[in-house]
Amino acid sequence: MERDVWNALRRRLDQRPDRRPAKCQFTDRRVVEVFLWAALHDRPVAWACRPASWPGPRRTLPSPATMSRRLRSLGVLVRLRRLLGRRVVRRLVVIDGKPLRVSRFSKDRQATAGYGAGQIDRGYKLHAACDGRGRLAAFAVRPMHEPECRTARKLVGRAAGPGSLTLGDASYDANELYRIASSRGGRLVAPRRKPGRGLGHRRHESDRLRSIALLEGEERKRRQASRLRTSVERYFGWLTGTLGGGLPPWARTLRRVSRWVMAKIVIEDAKRWP
Repeated sequence: MERDVWNALRRRLDQRPDRRPAKCQFTDRRVVEVFLWAALHDRPVAWACRPASWPGPRRTLPSPATMSRRLRSLGVLVRLRRLLGRRVVRRLVVIDGKPLRVSRFSKDRQATAGYGAGQIDRGYKLHAACDGRGRLAAFAVRPMHEPECRTARKLVGRAAGPGSLTLGDASYDANELYRIASSRGGRLVAPRRKPGRGLGHRRHESDRLRSIALLEGEERKRRQASRLRTSVERYFGWLTGTLGGGLPPWARTLRRVSRWVMAKIVIEDAKRWP
């Protein structure tokens, strides 16, 4: 399986013209290739910089210091992100968040405490929007303490389109999100945190009122919306297998965690490439 995924990644890398910045020995393609080789084998980047870590004849590889510097460059980041391909807006979009925990003894100052999977965790959180078939439409990695509804403003803006239906859990029940989805020509449906309560005296978006009437009305429609949300859970399940159950000890700080998660998403997507 790893050989097939690696061949698919190399074919996708070869499809775009390569470039080598001025005064640099290695091209952007080589830097991305070394980074993906480390992510594919769940090893740190320094491991992939050793010729013994590669099969076949010995090759010239960048040093760990060169990789650390070049992975922050715009050209490498753009080339890595282009491997994700173009995300097509679907009729059905499901949004959710997945905690990426780190040890509570970690010295990572950017890893914050927040609400994870039914408890208070420390680390980061992957926010994702998937279509009905479990294909990723948009994603973002943020510290654990950041509310899901705040990050979802960008996700809904990217993934929602004319005629689309966006489903979320109670964390996304916010008038601002309903307004953003409506401005994109779509519609958001999310349950309330405390169903059956009053609405107070503030003004609510019309789509939020329709969502309340839908989910607090017939039991059949409530169950149907719950079943449709399983697509993002399936994607998180596939991605968890690719991530190896969580963040490795060398992926710390928001910048490195975001790059590592992006590489794992590229690897997961490569399994479905033709």
